[in-house]
Amino acid sequence: MVEELDPKQLFSLRGHSLSISYLESIVLSEKRYAISSDSSGLVIIWDINIKRPFKQWQAHTDTILTIKQIENELILTQSRDSTVKIWRIPSGSQSPIEVFLLPINSLNFCNIEYNNHNLFTPATVDSNNFDVYNLKWDDKDEFSFTRTISNYSSYQTFKNHNKIEEIIREGELARNDFGIIMKMLFIEESNRLFLGFESGEVIGLEITFNQQEISESVSVETPPKESVSKLAGLFSTTPKSFDKTIINKDPSVKLIYANSFHSPNPVLSMAHNNNKLITGSTNKKIVIHNYLDYSPETESADHITIKKLNYSGVQSLIFNKIHEDLILVSYWSGLIEGISLRSRESEIETKFSIKRELPSVSSIETTIANSENERQLKGTIKLNCLMVMEPHSDKLQQRSSYRELVRNRHNHSGQLIFSGFEDGTIVVYRL
Repeated sequence: MVEELDPKQLFSLRGHSLSISYLESIVLSEKRYAISSDSSGLVIIWDINIKRPFKQWQAHTDTILTIKQIENELILTQSRDSTVKIWRIPSGSQSPIEVFLLPINSLNFCNIEYNNHNLFTPATVDSNNFDVYNLKWDDKDEFSFTRTISNYSSYQTFKNHNKIEEIIREGELARNDFGIIMKMLFIEESNRLFLGFESGEVIGLEITFNQQEISESVSVETPPKESVSKLAGLFSTTPKSFDKTIINKDPSVKLIYANSFHSPNPVLSMAHNNNKLITGSTNKKIVIHNYLDYSPETESADHITIKKLNYSGVQSLIFNKIHEDLILVSYWSGLIEGISLRSRESEIETKFSIKRELPSVSSIETTIANSENERQLKGTIKLNCLMVMEPHSDKLQQRSSYRELVRNRHNHSGQLIFSGFEDGTIVVYRL
């Protein structure tokens, strides 16, 4: 059961002059940091204890869409400048070192996913499809990569699976694709990739990544050699063993889920927990997909639950790892809500609501109201991204100095909600 929650604002971080584009939590040398980026390609790693930048560098020339920690000191960034870069983060005052660069397709603002050396990106030749790269490197940061899946069409797989020639949506013309990929989400535990499309389609794929080389001993039973007795061997066999080796077998992709409830609105946000996928769009509804109950042979919608929100324009969705059945929903308007999913009704139960307010403006000198004035009159600034930082683990606590423990106790006694705004400000709340 979700208890009553009352988030409190702790502090703000101001180091970006342009719109915040991504927020993530990372661990360096067994210490937790926040990392942020903006629309200019600037990246800042924040020491939360002192509320100041630990490192800051110009990683790209355009908006950063994804930040992932792929190893202890390796950070991956993806930008609208159509590159993926990997950075080694040294200790001390030394600046991050670029150790890898990969040109990719970033025309559609879609994020990328990374798991266990596999990089998932929109396809180079078609934004409707996706590529998968396998990355390798050694202790000297010598990188190599192989494209293991190229220009994979989820629509074509769906079309072949359902034996249809076209998809017709009510109120729009028939189209022979799902449009561009808007959102990716890879689930490590099950090797499932979920894709949200421009058309509103949600597709789930199960990807099997085979090892480069598999050697195993196989035992089979073979009939015995010819005997004098005509009955010999009818009910007996002789075991025989041999070695089998599989080399460079390609990954296999299987369609496991398809849903078009959001159509014709694009899928803009996705979250996953306990075999449930939740998706949001531009309207006032989110969909909970119990995809394990999905059957392509039936038209039943029993596997989905639709929740009606209080507001439209869902910016992000985050499952809470501590408070069961609680999900954080942020809106473009700047509002953040904590809602309970326990209720079986379509209406949501709001547990808390927080909003960064701006000073109201009583009058405007000019008769032409520009966008900045309009935002001030409404008392809101657009919220671009959301991140939850979990409390320090016991291992991290044990390695901290006494001074750091005191600061951690003040700043990290609960979950921290980081919200990134259009004006470059990051506001932090304690949940």
